[in-house]
Amino acid sequence: MIDHIRVVFSRSVFSLLLNFLSGLILARLLIPSDRGDLAILIALSIIISAISNLSSNEIIVKSKGNPTLLDLLSGIVISILIGLFVLFFLHITSYKELIQGYYWYFLIFIPLNFTTLISIALLQRDRKFSGLMLVRNIYPLLNSILIISFATIENLTILGVLISYLISNFIVAIYSVYIVRDMVKLEWKLYCTRRVISNIHIFHPITCLTILSSQLDKLVGSSILSSAEFGNYVVAITIPLAVTTVIISTAQTILLPIINKDNIKDIVCWQLYFFIWVGLPCFLVLLYLTDWLVPHIFGDKYSQASFMVYVGGLSLFFQVFRKVNVKSIKQLGMEGKFILVEITIILMNVFLLSYSSSLNSRLLFFCFLDNYEFIYWFFIHSANYRS
Repeated sequence: MIDHIRVVFSRSVFSLLLNFLSGLILARLLIPSDRGDLAILIALSIIISAISNLSSNEIIVKSKGNPTLLDLLSGIVISILIGLFVLFFLHITSYKELIQGYYWYFLIFIPLNFTTLISIALLQRDRKFSGLMLVRNIYPLLNSILIISFATIENLTILGVLISYLISNFIVAIYSVYIVRDMVKLEWKLYCTRRVISNIHIFHPITCLTILSSQLDKLVGSSILSSAEFGNYVVAITIPLAVTTVIISTAQTILLPIINKDNIKDIVCWQLYFFIWVGLPCFLVLLYLTDWLVPHIFGDKYSQASFMVYVGGLSLFFQVFRKVNVKSIKQLGMEGKFILVEITIILMNVFLLSYSSSLNSRLLFFCFLDNYEFIYWFFIHSANYRS
């Protein structure tokens, strides 16, 4: 186990550096408004993909059987159909003008992401940490290389970045399938697809709400900020986001395959105390350093990002708590409370932010609501642990 933790942590740090490098390159080569529009497109693709895959990866992690080739093909077809439905819904919203020229990106991204998630789930279930972290590290590395390549050919645009993302996703999907090729049965039968459909009501509502909550700052921020202001916000959270990615991936990789009802309360308790007494002070120091580094690293065109560092960073910290504990929430049988709280937080965010006048007050409202959710779940978990 110690060797597994060492491998996961070291490669997570490498992934952190790659993600930071990718964010730095994008900030340097794109103007703030394009950086903001790109972030919205990426957030929408993550949400659509999460809705479309029906939590298949989580169900595979919990199951013992391996998927068949027909399972993978049927899953891809189902995810594309669901993605088309979600895109039709977005077409009648305020995002219509932004996504109108990029439907092709979503329809290609969905099956590629589905394939990669299934492969990662198989590696995670069988605790093949070396292969798992290798798959996760290839994507940001390819992104950085391709983005720099596009930038040397001509001025970097949103289109060039999206094409590089799709190329990276395609290579990662092919490579991940190659790694798990022995785990996929070459049979024309449906094993996992039936299991996924029968367990949608258990896993999928929480998965969708968790993803929606994690991208809520981008969805709400894009509606209350201009493209340039939102680009500054994205740059402000680049460093905190890289750190939280490492925390989430490491914690979930280690805990998810071994978690059970016998030790769940101890795990929750230690997570709570770690986040409050260790994680939060360290994160505040990180935010202070980020505030100082932003103008030096990303350039003067992102000078507005200074104040947003603290608000966006704290919001990300509370999202870490939510993501890591969502697995334990399922084990504790608290799905109903989780769904109710998440829906309440989303509605409160939308309502309060729509009636606040200034940029600073809107961002502070958002940070307060995430803080409120963190405190709520802390007391819920603490009461459950003491009982």
